[in-house]
Amino acid sequence: MRTTRLFISFLVVIGFSTPAITQCHLPSFHIGQDFSNPDQGIGALSVSLQPKDFTVQKLACLCHALLKKNPQWKRAGVEIFTSREAAGNWSHMLSTESPPEAKRWKKELHASYSFNKSTQQNQFEIIPFGIRGSASLDTTMNLPFTTPPHCQVEIGKRCLIVALQEIDYPQEAVKLRAGGRVTVAGVIDRKGGIRQLRVVSADIHPADGNVLANAALRDLSGWRFDSGDRDEDFQIVYSFEITAPDPFYRAETSVSFSLPNEVDVRVSPWSTK
Repeated sequence: MRTTRLFISFLVVIGFSTPAITQCHLPSFHIGQDFSNPDQGIGALSVSLQPKDFTVQKLACLCHALLKKNPQWKRAGVEIFTSREAAGNWSHMLSTESPPEAKRWKKELHASYSFNKSTQQNQFEIIPFGIRGSASLDTTMNLPFTTPPHCQVEIGKRCLIVALQEIDYPQEAVKLRAGGRVTVAGVIDRKGGIRQLRVVSADIHPADGNVLANAALRDLSGWRFDSGDRDEDFQIVYSFEITAPDPFYRAETSVSFSLPNEVDVRVSPWSTK
């Protein structure tokens, strides 16, 4: 299970009392794999939720419900995916000869729950970019909640919970060595979805900005935030840059976030580290 990252992520505690957890609406979920050992008090599950149900409160409800349903647990780890296929097939034990779908499955892991009765560990982790993302972008939350949430990636105090798309530097733009800045605006609705996406400006050289603008729109359209009590307007600048030499044959795309203002997308020389 993905437990090591729970100890290196930024730790926060968030704001609901214990009664609020018991009164919230448990999201519909599906158990894809169950490796639990009840005799030893070990819980190990892979479950899936619909992307719309990935909110801080619903994740807390799910963790609380699983723990209540399994009072024999002394230690437990639960991985939470956005697709049934991933929950039913993904494993950290997959070898280098894994099926091609495995790369997609690990990107669909967007939360995990960790419980240890002896150490009183009871927490879940939000993994907005799946295993492909940096652990520094993940947020660990202790249960029960006591204070308002602050995530590693957020806009207007709304936590980014799931990024369904993976942004990449479009090959057409790479061939032209096109780069620049694209400003995108939109609205985070009360349920956490993104709507009214539009390009405010695109300053791209040497080509027109359509390819890079479309890449930014496609990326943002797959973001889901925590639910809130009102709509939230936002504006983000996507900065595209190629730092690899020309010509280059081995390069990689790296993405860094300076939210709520900017996302940097770079093509850099391939690293052997």
